[in-house]
Amino acid sequence: VVTAELNEKYRRQFSFDVFSYEKGMSVPSGANIKWFDYDRLPKTMEIRSRRTGDYILLKDGGRKTVKSFMTDAKIPAASRGKIPVLSVGSLVLWIVGYRMGESFRVTDDTRRIFEIKYDPAE
Repeated sequence: VVTAELNEKYRRQFSFDVFSYEKGMSVPSGANIKWFDYDRLPKTMEIRSRRTGDYILLKDGGRKTVKSFMTDAKIPAASRGKIPVLSVGSLVLWIVGYRMGESFRVTDDTRRIFEIKYDPAE
């Protein structure tokens, strides 16, 4: 069973679901909903604010610091600490509302989906 530890300020903003995946299902592309390969995820993840040393894995196998990503995306410095991240230690799986890392994306081998929805209005 995968669990996500939530920083208290984010508790009402996120919802989670697990369900079976069939090849050909349309993976959502919205900024506030993401699907992960449930069977490849670590057992515990955390939703929190960014920290020094956080990084995200890229398609080419490289990595980028969250700080560099936010700078390149022109996110105002005053807003950066308010953006939640889904992480396992310093590995960030999702910069919520912006970018999902490559680590646990849905593939043709995926059997179960871990769906995370974010509602910033909560």
